[in-house]
Amino acid sequence: MKAGSGAGKTAGKPRAGSGAARNSCFSGLDTAFDKALEEYFRVLEGHQPKGLHKLMTTYLEKRLIGYVLKRTAYNKSKACDILGISRATLRAKINAYRIKVPKT
Repeated sequence: MKAGSGAGKTAGKPRAGSGAARNSCFSGLDTAFDKALEEYFRVLEGHQPKGLHKLMTTYLEKRLIGYVLKRTAYNKSKACDILGISRATLRAKINAYRIKVPKT
């Protein structure tokens, strides 16, 4: 292989932001999410849910932000890069969701 061809340790692996990376990583998430929703509706025993979109987006966003913060050792700049949001937005969401962030 030619030097500088981009091949090497990452040859054949999808890039982090690519559609291939998203598809391979999230295929199991789709199944788990569907199962969780089925269970949610089962527990409702036929009652119609209200505000499901807000409930789900709030739950998922809080978990996502908490996970990314832990993954970056609570480095807010890195977390913002990964999440694609500003520091002000991250700070507001940390406060709104009462996410515990260790003092540094």
